[in-house]
Amino acid sequence: MTTATTLTETTSITTITTTTTITTTTTSITTTTTTATTATTATTATTATTATTATTTTTVTTTTTATTATTVTTTTATTTTTTSGSGCYFGEDYVNLVDGGQRAIKNLLVGDRIWTLSSDGRHLIDDEIILMLHAEPKTIIPFYTFITQEGHSISLSGSHNILVVANREEKTQIIRASKVTLNHRLIIASRTVGLKKIEYSQRTGFYSPLTRTSYLLVNNISTSVFVDSFHATHDTLHRVFAPIRMYYYITRWFYSDSYNPFETNIKEGLHPLAVFILKNDIPIRLFFIILPHLQRSMFIFIALYLSRQLFFYGKNHFYFYFY
Repeated sequence: MTTATTLTETTSITTITTTTTITTTTTSITTTTTTATTATTATTATTATTATTATTTTTVTTTTTATTATTVTTTTATTTTTTSGSGCYFGEDYVNLVDGGQRAIKNLLVGDRIWTLSSDGRHLIDDEIILMLHAEPKTIIPFYTFITQEGHSISLSGSHNILVVANREEKTQIIRASKVTLNHRLIIASRTVGLKKIEYSQRTGFYSPLTRTSYLLVNNISTSVFVDSFHATHDTLHRVFAPIRMYYYITRWFYSDSYNPFETNIKEGLHPLAVFILKNDIPIRLFFIILPHLQRSMFIFIALYLSRQLFFYGKNHFYFYFY
C-alpha cells in the first residue's frame, strides 16, 4: 500500500500602481507703466506722477495620487492518498492465541493458532495464520478507528472489510470500513455492540494476514481478512484462496506442522503470492465469474449423460427380458 502527497502552489501578485498628477505653476505679473506729466508755466511748475503698483500672482497646485497594493501569495496543498494492494490492520492491535495470551498483529507468524468467530458470531473457531500477504511497518496511512459503547476499539484501513449488523436488523453484513456509521453494530463473541465514536487518523505500520477461515478476531471484534478493492464478495475471495489453503494443508501434513510452505515470513513488503494475484486480478476474476456457469453446465451435461445411459440400460434390459 502506497501513500503519495502532491503539493500545488499558486501565487497571486497584485501590481503596485502609483499615479502622480502635477498642475503646472502659472505666474501672472501685471506691470503698470509710470507716466509722468510735467506742465510748466511761467510762474508755476506742476509735476504729476501716476504710478500703478505691479502685482505678481503665483499659483502652484500639486496633486499626488498614490495607490498602494499588497502582494498576496496563496499556497494550496492537496494531498492525494493512493491505496493499493491488500487490506490493512493496524500493527499494534492484537489477536487471541489458542494456547492463551495475546499477540500483536505485527508479530504474527505462519502457523500461529488463533481464535476467530464463525460468520454469525456465535462460535469460537480454532483458526490458523497461513501467511502474511503484506507488511509495511514504517509506512503511514489513514485508519478508521471504531470505538464501541463498551470500550472495545479496532483500527482498519478504509477499504478493509468488517462484519456489522445494522440497527434494528439481525442480518450480518460485510462492508468496507469507510462505510461504517454509528447506525451499525460490531460483532464480538456471541453478541453485537453499538458504536460510540468513529475516529479518522494517520498511523504507522499496517499488516495483512491470511487465515484458514478468512476471518480474524482483532481486539475481540470480528473482521474479514479481505478488502473491498477487488470488487468481489468475501465468499468469492475465500474461494479464490482455496488452492492456497489446500496447498498449505497438504504440505504441512506431509512434512510437519513447523513447515512453512510459502518459504518466508514477510517482514516488509508484498508477499510474492500477493504480487501474483494483483498482476492476474482480471483473469482470476473472470474465472470465478464463469465458474458457476461452468458448474451448472457440467451438472446438466452429466445429468443428460446418466439419463441416456439409464434409458439405454433399461431398454436393453427390457428387450432381453422378453426375448
